[in-house]
Amino acid sequence: LAAGYVARTLFISVNLPGAVGVIVVGYALSHFMQEELLEARDTLQELSFFLVLLTAGFEISLQDVRPHVMLLATLPILLEMSGIAFVACWTLGLTPIEGYVLGAVLAGLGDGLV
Repeated sequence: LAAGYVARTLFISVNLPGAVGVIVVGYALSHFMQEELLEARDTLQELSFFLVLLTAGFEISLQDVRPHVMLLATLPILLEMSGIAFVACWTLGLTPIEGYVLGAVLAGLGDGLV
């Protein structure tokens, strides 16, 4: 952690993104990692992804969100959810409410969040 912080500070001081320094140190030190850390890599990766999303969420203020941005953020998921609901009602014989519930679940599991 200390090496990543030092690299981040150095990269920021030369007007480069601090994340690049952390990535470089992580790659350089990956050859010296213990086996336990390699086994816990998936869990650590999920935790880091959660922390990135949490940090990004804290940086957004409602004054920055304009109506067209909100429309462009919600329109794709609504269209995907409606499409899944339509196909579920047509092929599986579900009611529209059940189709939209299925659409909400499957649209939330989409591959757009990578």
